[in-house]
Amino acid sequence: EFAAAWRRDVERAPFVDALVIARERSWSSDFSILLKGTDAAALKRAADELISELATLDGVSNLRDNLPWGKAQWLLSLTPAGRSLGLSAAELGRQLRAAYDGHRIQIFQDRENEMEVRLTLPETERSDPSRLGSFPVKTPEGEMLPLAAVANIEARRGIDAIRHHNTERTLTVRGDVDFDVISGAEVVAHFNKHIRAGLGEKHGVYTGLDERSLAQREATSALAIQFPVALALIYLVLAWIFASWSWPLAVMAAIPLGLTGALLGHVLLGLRINPMSILGLFTLTGVIVNDAIILVTTYKRLLAASAPAGRAIEDAVCRRLRPVLLTSLTTMAGLFPLMLEQAPIGAMFKPLAAAICFGLLYGTLLVLVVIPVLLSLLTTANAKLADARARWAGALRNAPPKRRTSRFQDAQGAAP
Repeated sequence: EFAAAWRRDVERAPFVDALVIARERSWSSDFSILLKGTDAAALKRAADELISELATLDGVSNLRDNLPWGKAQWLLSLTPAGRSLGLSAAELGRQLRAAYDGHRIQIFQDRENEMEVRLTLPETERSDPSRLGSFPVKTPEGEMLPLAAVANIEARRGIDAIRHHNTERTLTVRGDVDFDVISGAEVVAHFNKHIRAGLGEKHGVYTGLDERSLAQREATSALAIQFPVALALIYLVLAWIFASWSWPLAVMAAIPLGLTGALLGHVLLGLRINPMSILGLFTLTGVIVNDAIILVTTYKRLLAASAPAGRAIEDAVCRRLRPVLLTSLTTMAGLFPLMLEQAPIGAMFKPLAAAICFGLLYGTLLVLVVIPVLLSLLTTANAKLADARARWAGALRNAPPKRRTSRFQDAQGAAP
């Protein structure tokens, strides 16, 4: 509220390119929009219009671009009269540079120092912009004319820095949002739906992903492919260890339980899903599977010792409660300080720590409750399936043998 009141009451000076009043330090902006084009001035005009449009959205603040205005510049362009006299832009620039920056006449040695002698206009003339129009320009014919007679003079601020991406000039508009009102994704969606087309038609620019967003999209796409591969490898390893195709399903059922806890943690802390969050889900999957393996292995050992299924489930939960809790709590204790980190370099890893900590906190409790239920259902299903197979096999053994007849008997009605 304090930051919002400050932004509302401050008077934005016309010479201020960007003014950021943030409620907390952040590693990056909440959203960014990349504009591409061939003309830097057109990009700047498009950015100014885009910032004006986005400023009308509630919850959007600290709008700025990375193409700041530079110092004031004098822009000179030859008039038709100047071109008819044989002057060129290069010749005009050479004479102005010699007058204001100095023309080197000679170099001489003063003991160990090398001295330059330059001829320039007097300081009073060089520092007075009103005298620029009367600067004498020499034509190729040797005639001296004032600058205002052969060139148009325009004063404006230039672009301080020009950025490129894939050989194209680019500009990035960034901003912050109040997540209680709007999200960065909603701002970008509003831009794509209501502003993007008009901006391109008016200023001849088009949009794309900046390097950070492009890298994030590529990382997310890669992880979306790698996660199913990791799950398949986990299943194959568990199937080999348990020598069963059904028991690994009971272990891997704990993975969605941990993922729900990780998503809940992001909601409570107001975090967004990003590649760091997905990396946290990878790590969380391994720890949750370890907890489930501890429980299922103990249960199978008790079943092998001829313990009843219900009793084996209870004993497995009671015996492995302490190892399961210690595995989860020690991991959470190690990552908890990182989840509270506020420094920009540490806050980048905050989604990873939140995914693991909340996933373990929520997933471990469900593992101790849901996995025993799944084990009971799996045991009951396997028992019913074994009984059905036994009954089917017994029915096949007790069935009377079928009477066989020859083709000739079937055709003639009697055996030969």
